[in-house]
Amino acid sequence: MKYLKVLFFLITYLSYSQNIKTNNLFFKIPLNESRDLIYKYCVESNLFIKEESKYEITKNGKEIKVFSGYLKKLNPELIKRKIDSVEIQLSTGRTSNENEKESNELLILWSYYYTSDSIAAKNLYNEFKKQISEICKEKPYHFQNFVKEENDLEERLVGYSEKWYFKNEENLEMELKYGIVEDNKKYLIRLEYSRFE
Repeated sequence: MKYLKVLFFLITYLSYSQNIKTNNLFFKIPLNESRDLIYKYCVESNLFIKEESKYEITKNGKEIKVFSGYLKKLNPELIKRKIDSVEIQLSTGRTSNENEKESNELLILWSYYYTSDSIAAKNLYNEFKKQISEICKEKPYHFQNFVKEENDLEERLVGYSEKWYFKNEENLEMELKYGIVEDNKKYLIRLEYSRFE
């Protein structure tokens, strides 16, 4: 019985520690809470400037809370890393199995880091990659995106994405993406957190 209590304590501690590390990646947003509490945190924390939207997402007549906004003030660490702006989005989605008989609602949170400095973008990407690898122990799914530069005869690698799939009881997934935003030539680092609701 004593060993079972120790084992339970260790599992609880590791799960709690993992939740803190994940939340810290997303400005301490309480990701393991309900959608309504996450939305409330984004609105009331005074960290973000909310973008107003004319659209409303509903399911069975009930509003699904979504949020889109920008970090109000860059902290000294982000300024040091040459980050120009950070955008946050709380969204929704649905996943289904192959025979489409069963589907699950998803809670999705994205954070977008924009910089015009390519070295800063790669450094931030590698830092996030290290942190996510500590949270998500499974081997990551990896893919690369190739795009052609304007007036360039050969394809050139301008960005790549890596995904970590970490499965637990909430079916948590995390994605890290690096790329170039074509319209303003800024570099984008995107973090995604998603789980079943």
